[in-house]
Amino acid sequence: MKNIWRLLSAATLVAAVVAFGGCYPAPPQPGPAPVVEAPPVASKADDDWNIFPDPTTGHVDIYHEGKYVGAVTGDEKEDPPIPHHVAGEEPEEDSPTANQVDQ
Repeated sequence: MKNIWRLLSAATLVAAVVAFGGCYPAPPQPGPAPVVEAPPVASKADDDWNIFPDPTTGHVDIYHEGKYVGAVTGDEKEDPPIPHHVAGEEPEEDSPTANQVDQ
């Protein structure tokens, strides 16, 4: 009889804890995050930089105002890397003979 009384007391205590825990209110939901708008970036129209990475070689060709400036190969010592001409890597359209017409 003592074991039955302990089992009944434990079952009642567990039921009371579950009932009390189920009545506890859920935590409040956080409000929406504030929207922060970045100010517009003022850039000059004549300051036109184009960067073209080549995933096959790892070189990054740099153009400024439509002219080839050089490439960043990843071997540069300076930080940030300065584009430099790579031997044999200059694009055809910027070579001096590419714009000449055969006569």
